[in-house]
Amino acid sequence: MVTGLLGRSRTTPRSLLDRYGTEMAEALTEREAGLSGMRERKARRLDALMRRIVESNLDGILTLSVDNRVTMANQAALTMLGYSMDNLKSVSAVEYLPAFRAFTDPNGADYAVGCGYRETILVNSHGDAVPAEVCISDLLIHRQNIRVVILRDITEAKAQRRALEHQALHDALTGLPNRTLLNDRLSHAIKTAQRAGEPMALLLIDLDDFKEVNDTLGHHVGDMLLTQVAERLKKPLRDSDTVARLGGDEFAVLLPAATDQERAFEIAHRLRDAILEPVKLNEDLSAFVGASIGLAMYPHHSEDSIRLMQCADVAMYCAKDGPDKVVLYDTEKDSNNLRSLALSSALRKAIDEDAVSLVFQPKLCLKQNAITSVEALARWEDPELGVVQPDEFIAHAERTGQIRDLTQLLVKKAAQQIAMWRQDGIQCRVAINLSPRSLHDTDLPDKIASILEEAGVEPGQLIIEITETAIAIDPAKAKSILARLSDLGITLSIDDFGTGYSSLSILQQLPVHELKIDRSFIQHMLDKPSDDIIVKSTIALAKNLNMTVVAEGAETTGHIERLRQLSCDYVQGYAIAQPLDADRFCDWLESYVPPAPAA
Repeated sequence: MVTGLLGRSRTTPRSLLDRYGTEMAEALTEREAGLSGMRERKARRLDALMRRIVESNLDGILTLSVDNRVTMANQAALTMLGYSMDNLKSVSAVEYLPAFRAFTDPNGADYAVGCGYRETILVNSHGDAVPAEVCISDLLIHRQNIRVVILRDITEAKAQRRALEHQALHDALTGLPNRTLLNDRLSHAIKTAQRAGEPMALLLIDLDDFKEVNDTLGHHVGDMLLTQVAERLKKPLRDSDTVARLGGDEFAVLLPAATDQERAFEIAHRLRDAILEPVKLNEDLSAFVGASIGLAMYPHHSEDSIRLMQCADVAMYCAKDGPDKVVLYDTEKDSNNLRSLALSSALRKAIDEDAVSLVFQPKLCLKQNAITSVEALARWEDPELGVVQPDEFIAHAERTGQIRDLTQLLVKKAAQQIAMWRQDGIQCRVAINLSPRSLHDTDLPDKIASILEEAGVEPGQLIIEITETAIAIDPAKAKSILARLSDLGITLSIDDFGTGYSSLSILQQLPVHELKIDRSFIQHMLDKPSDDIIVKSTIALAKNLNMTVVAEGAETTGHIERLRQLSCDYVQGYAIAQPLDADRFCDWLESYVPPAPAA
């Protein structure tokens, strides 16, 4: 050591380097040791956090060693598999995951490592199969290759999915298959029948009088009735058969392969008999409904599922309109062709756009020798179809269900015309024909009352004509509807009398005020004594029943004079005038001179 001028010792540069170099190295070593400790503490904290995350996860999580033994499992995995940790470590992966080898074989078609979730089956310690989704991944953690398996129990999810599928394919009220499921089964049944070379059948069932139950007793009672009918329909059927609810009071029954026409008819009648039995709704109340059944056969009527359904539908409507309540499809009664489709669309448009018009044929009151009423007749000319005859479009409206709207439109136009004529000083009652199907519409009387009130027309100014056939189809229902119309003050007339099926007893029970003798008797009464006797007897019958009489089809003044001699009340026909539109009728009426009675 060297002593300086100030008396202090001096250190050589080398000794300083040695001294501070050692201290610096020690300081760096201590710092590195500190940082390493910090990293270790951080790593431990992160490991603890990850363990808590894994443990709290609702999915089961496993880590596997290279020999595919469990090295770690969270509680969710242990619960799902039903093992303790110690027991699970000794279990091979294929015991609880049978698809493990397929999922981990790189050369296999089911290889799933790193490919996301796959649906499979787990087997728990009790041997129960558990539907699950499995995700397998290979990770590098702390320089170690670790296989991680995530297990997700999907038992509840599958149950919810099945419930949603059931709701989508089944009727909520009855639990029966709905239209979607029926269409699917029908397509499969046709393919099966085609392979087997065997026939099969499809039935469509519509309940009669169901609307009355709903309207009278309420929709909750109607639902009870539908539920019981659904149970009855299942009893006569085989397990392979399908009964479905298509909506409302319409059902379908699919009888797959090996069902011939004879057996289909037998089942249809058994189903109808089951429906006809009284349905007990509570201790004091029972309901009765009928059924109309349409039957179509594969391959005789069609080899296409949609067309087969249409055939059965056509047959069902024939059953509703006719005396036979189980009807086999008949091509001659099927209007489901291109013109029919065009008619449906065009008629719907015509009704919506008020394009159906009325013409009016005058009636001569023989007592007053004056025109006091007319018959309104529907006419329709379509821009594309041209003039469509009333027989065609009215019958089509009945088949397709458009008759309700068409009837209301024609009644509205008739009421409006009565009101306009009254403003012009013309007092004239208007008669309008009621479709047979309208006698099934329990809302019709209220609709007509509303239309008359809106037009400001007295009900007595309206005459409603009904055919005998319409009454004979269901006399009880006809009586109910006609009674409500009569209570409104509307005059009721039996049209085409003598050509239908009504009996005198039915006529006595109905609140009708007028008989119209069919034109076929009037036209030949002057040269055919038997027709003259029929006309004379009918007039006498009507008088005894306190009814007025209208003779339609009078073509000569001779007809008018003979009917006057027989005390007929009204005459209608070309001898007076052909049908006229409203404007021409007014002009005609001003100049018309009735034929004077003969001396």
